[in-house]
Amino acid sequence: MALSKDVSKDKVAATQAVINLNTASAKELMSLPGIGKKKAEAIIQYRDENGGFHSIDDLIKVQGVGKKSMDALRGKISVN
Repeated sequence: MALSKDVSKDKVAATQAVINLNTASAKELMSLPGIGKKKAEAIIQYRDENGGFHSIDDLIKVQGVGKKSMDALRGKISVN
């Protein structure tokens, strides 16, 4: 696969890996589709305030994450 100048190998590798919502850094979360800085920060804040995610479906409780986001993230995130 050829990479364009604006897509790094790290970004490609990160988007192919499953990201653990309970341990991921903001940078790792932002590698997910539809997750920018604000949503990454909201995910980390939710995790800190609620003792982590027990199910990937808990992500819907985060401000700004809706059904479309959840559908795009399935298979790309985990909680264990």
